[in-house]
Order: sequence, then structure tokens, then C-alpha cells
Amino acid sequence: MQELRLIDDNGYLVIVPGHDTVIVLDDDADTTEAEAQLRKIAEIDADIWRGVAREHAMTLGGENTVNGRLALAKVRQYDARKYTIRRTTV
Repeated sequence: MQELRLIDDNGYLVIVPGHDTVIVLDDDADTTEAEAQLRKIAEIDADIWRGVAREHAMTLGGENTVNGRLALAKVRQYDARKYTIRRTTV
């Protein structure tokens, strides 16, 4: 058996309510579909965190303040392409 886990760019297991971020497969199973499913979940998670960062930036004044502009610049750091799929044997 092998286990596929969706890991964010900080090395933590991604948790998205309503979605499985850990998938267990047989050793001889094709992982292509499972990896594609995890990539979609990575995009959902990154979208959630970009939204949180945007809301935070707006509470700091958005484009009108220095702190708001700095916070808006950090929105781009949430990128699903930085997420990894960790494969382990169970």
C-alpha cells in the first residue's frame, strides 16, 4: 500500500474541509488520477489562503496605506505549484 499526502510549501499536511488530502492506494495502482485530484485540492487551498491574505490587507488599508500594500504583495506567495505530494509506503 502507498499513501499520497498533500503537503504545503511549509512542510505541513494540507487540510481542506470536505476534501481528502491523504489517499491510500495499492502498490500497483496508477497514481495519476489521485495526484491530479490532490493538485486540484492544492489550488483550492491556495485560493482560500489568498482570500485570507487579501482580507487582511484590506483591514490594513489596502492600496491606500503602506502596510496594506505590503500585505497585498504577499498574496502572491500562496501558490499551489509550491505544494508537493509526498508518497510513503504503508
